[in-house]
Amino acid sequence: MERVKALQQTFAEVDPSPLPKWVEDFKRDRDPDRELRIYEGMADAYRAYCHGRSLSPRAKADVYQVVLLRSGAPDAEILPRLKLEELSIADAKDVLRMYTVPGEPLTVMPSPTPH
Repeated sequence: MERVKALQQTFAEVDPSPLPKWVEDFKRDRDPDRELRIYEGMADAYRAYCHGRSLSPRAKADVYQVVLLRSGAPDAEILPRLKLEELSIADAKDVLRMYTVPGEPLTVMPSPTPH
């Protein structure tokens, strides 16, 4: 639970989902520990890039977009897919250099249907 709480706090500026939603989303993952490791790698890169920079909310959203896309694909595949509002491609490449977890597609199980 502490790991999920730390992630929720890290990304609160760019993903306002409350902690219970984060917990529920990780519970739906097929391999929650793997997904937590991926998100922790995203958080490390996000914090590393944002630390010491005066970034607007839009720029932080761009950073989040970069690490989120990178979590599921290699650098070369995500650069063409980015829709950056404030960061430049050079900035995005700087963010990518800070992301060290190998890219793996995120796997989410569907929500159970009510009976």
